[in-house]
Amino acid sequence: MQTLSAEVLGALAAHFGQAGAPIAQIRRLGGAMARISPEATAFAHRGNEALVVVPWSSGAYGNFLSEASVASVAAAYRGATYARLAQIEAIYDRENVFNQNLNIKPAPDAQA
Repeated sequence: MQTLSAEVLGALAAHFGQAGAPIAQIRRLGGAMARISPEATAFAHRGNEALVVVPWSSGAYGNFLSEASVASVAAAYRGATYARLAQIEAIYDRENVFNQNLNIKPAPDAQA
């Protein structure tokens, strides 16, 4: 969010934080992070006031997944990215030993 305006805060208060309702994560941005140019790193939203994570958004970010199901991991690494990671898994972890995190199974047809 560029700013946590009264409108944004009102919408969050109306839809989140009650018993049985989904949660919203609000992480304040700014400070030293905001003094670095957005073009200097891969994180381009340095000028925004907050990172707000709520349901109904598209995609996923691995560090914010609440569970590590096949569907959740596929949402974080879509299409060609997932396929490329599965190929890498097949080369370096064909037996899928490192499967206790956001697991991507080795591609069965990969050439090591």
